[in-house]
Amino acid sequence: MSTTGMLLNHKRTCYPRRRKRWRYVTCVRWKPDATKHIVSGRYGTTKLWDSTVCKLVSSHVSPTVYSCCWRDNNLVSLGRGDGTVLHWDVRTPETLHRPFSATSGIICGLDWDRDGESLAVGCNDNKVQIFRNTSLRDSETLTMVYQSAVKAIAWNPLQRGVLATGSGQNDQRVVVWDLISGNYKNCIDTKSQVTGLIWSPSCNQLITSHGHFDPNLRLWELKKQC
Repeated sequence: MSTTGMLLNHKRTCYPRRRKRWRYVTCVRWKPDATKHIVSGRYGTTKLWDSTVCKLVSSHVSPTVYSCCWRDNNLVSLGRGDGTVLHWDVRTPETLHRPFSATSGIICGLDWDRDGESLAVGCNDNKVQIFRNTSLRDSETLTMVYQSAVKAIAWNPLQRGVLATGSGQNDQRVVVWDLISGNYKNCIDTKSQVTGLIWSPSCNQLITSHGHFDPNLRLWELKKQC
């Protein structure tokens, strides 16, 4: 496996800091068509922004949202601090589907697969759970146990059923699962807490971000098997 490093500079922000309740951002996620994005703050305010003009479109207040992901261009799922997942239809901001309980702790990571059928949920109870969607009435299908909380989760956009997970300080691994066969394909000892990951849309590579004493981005090419 090979790695390279890179640095990104943040040059623009749309978010005013005048309100004390906003404090800091807990998660950000682009809408699939890149016209809007979701931003959640420490005290439970989730905002939908028009990315083209930096304009606030709508907002929702709930228990603190620590993770979010889009199922499609209309439905966004919010992973909350009370262990529940809430589905929000942004076409009608008042439409909130009944939340379902995924864990007794905090939901750290969320990601829908490319078909919008399976939702991967990472929790601070050291588990990743896979929920099968049936008209938003979710049922658990699989649970994977780690040695640390799992915040970084991403489905491979090129291979159906392939999921990458990145765990925290006590585990420090990226594990790539083939959930169709039930086996894992690759594992990487990053030697650092994994805070985020994303797949390349065109090849078998992924980028990881890290925390604490390793605030870098790393590029991995997955060749070796575990």
